[in-house]
Amino acid sequence: MFIDTWSGLSGEWSLNITSDSSVSSSTIADAGENQEICNNSTTLNANNFLSDEIGQWSIISGNGVFSDINDSEASVSNLSFGENIFEWSIIGECGETTDQVIINAINGNPEINVQDIVYCLEPILLNVNVEGEGVWSVEPSTNISIENPNNPNTIAIPTAYGTYTFTFEGCSGQTSQEVIVNASTPSIIEYPDQVYCLSSFNLEAEVDGDPGYWGFEGPGSIIFSNPLSLNTSATADEYGLYTITYYGCGSSTSQIVNIQGVSPQIVNSPNEPIYCNFSADLEVFVVGDPQGWTSNGPGNVNFSSQGTSTTATVDEYGLYEFIYDGCNETTSVFVDFSPSPPSIIEQDTIFCDLSTSLEAFGAGDPNGWSVITSPSGSNVNFSNQNEYITNVSVNEYGTYQFEFTGCGDAAQTFVTFKPEAPYLLSPDHPDCLFEAELIAYTNDQNAGPWTLISGEQNVIIEDNWNTSTKITVPDYGLYTFEFEACDTSSVISVGFSCELNIPNTITPNGDGNNDLFYIPNMSYEVYSESYLTIINRWGNEVYSIKNYGISAEDNWWDGTTSYKEEKLRSGVYYYILDVYNAVRKQKESYSGYVTIFNDEN
Repeated sequence: MFIDTWSGLSGEWSLNITSDSSVSSSTIADAGENQEICNNSTTLNANNFLSDEIGQWSIISGNGVFSDINDSEASVSNLSFGENIFEWSIIGECGETTDQVIINAINGNPEINVQDIVYCLEPILLNVNVEGEGVWSVEPSTNISIENPNNPNTIAIPTAYGTYTFTFEGCSGQTSQEVIVNASTPSIIEYPDQVYCLSSFNLEAEVDGDPGYWGFEGPGSIIFSNPLSLNTSATADEYGLYTITYYGCGSSTSQIVNIQGVSPQIVNSPNEPIYCNFSADLEVFVVGDPQGWTSNGPGNVNFSSQGTSTTATVDEYGLYEFIYDGCNETTSVFVDFSPSPPSIIEQDTIFCDLSTSLEAFGAGDPNGWSVITSPSGSNVNFSNQNEYITNVSVNEYGTYQFEFTGCGDAAQTFVTFKPEAPYLLSPDHPDCLFEAELIAYTNDQNAGPWTLISGEQNVIIEDNWNTSTKITVPDYGLYTFEFEACDTSSVISVGFSCELNIPNTITPNGDGNNDLFYIPNMSYEVYSESYLTIINRWGNEVYSIKNYGISAEDNWWDGTTSYKEEKLRSGVYYYILDVYNAVRKQKESYSGYVTIFNDEN
């Protein structure tokens, strides 16, 4: 039963149709899988139909000639390029079912679109205009690879230069094309002609493709920061000429770089001798590649740093050469480390003092004072032994040799300490007095005392410890006094005398009164020598004697002759008395007349 339309009904309805007929349902049509083919004919593959059914092909679009329109596996030819749509129908008692299949007939003649020339092993773009599938191939097949041979649009990667033939084979044919892979000479567009002091330098290359790498030839090694980059920096480890080469795109190019040294310059050093100092500040300017300091000289040298600024310290005086090595060159400077001999202010003899001040002059820090020679048993003490100026005290008089050392040298001086005897004097005093003044000159503040060492005793010394004192003696004569000072002493003799009063008469009659030619105050304490001569009125010498009046024996003249000891006649005689006054330290002469009154004649 077939219901075509429904009318007058609303709402939801459920319709169950049943039949008691024994007729089976129709076969569902299946036209088969769609096809894409390179030819203009193919075999269709639809499903079969039942014996009480009819199957039939029909053309929906395109073109085709069926070998049998009722054969589910009919052949179709004379297809149009592109889509051809065919419909398979199965018709039975219960109706008709249909299904369609698409047969795409591909135009398989490929058209290759590839560059004729490629540089620097760049990837080769492979393009082909073709319908349907195909496959790429290349001859020769070595040193090149095709990334995806089954893809019409792919790339080929060469690893060697040369000529390659690419072929694409499609559904209905194939086509080929030659591609030349050429080298391209790179160029180095940045490089230095000269490099100083092993400094790093920049390199830049330019190449069409296939970036390569950097290389070199030269006396040393070069390290490239990135040898595979077109832009790199390079650092050499030896001086000289280097050939820098860039390899790329199957070729290479080179440039010469001269890596050379520049002499360092010493910009700070002593320009005069260094006295009494073992250190010198040094500074050098160097463009690059600093190496450090060395030296030549009489002693050892220690550098505070091997950098461009350093302090050199030596351990001996002398001339040193300081050498700086840098940038493949050397420079040097000479510095003279010199001792400065000290000097000592010379001194006169030190009297009456066991101490003095020593003063030296020099440069630098002093080493100090020492004693080289000194009197036996002496001791020496310095107040400031390690200073230029010091006080020195000794305990013995004598000559001392002192040494001052400083600045690698020494100076010596002799200093004599002497006891200074006091200088004594007694001012003139009137004759015929028994008093006098004693004066001592000395620097000794503890001088004294005055002491009588010769002369009659009972001398009165007013102040024994005063450098100026008054003395009183008991009689005429020569008195000797001693005064102590400065560990020594001096003596002075003071004479007390009165002018001789010589008598002019004698009466040698034995009465004990005026019997002798006696001269008062004539004594050996005052006079050290005397000589008396008596001459008669005819000029004849009648008496003479040496040491008259001053000998140990009383030798007063009694009016006799000296040769026969005969008494002289009464009369007038002439006398001459020569004396040496030891008090006054002078010769004196007395003369005159003496009358003899002799009772016997």
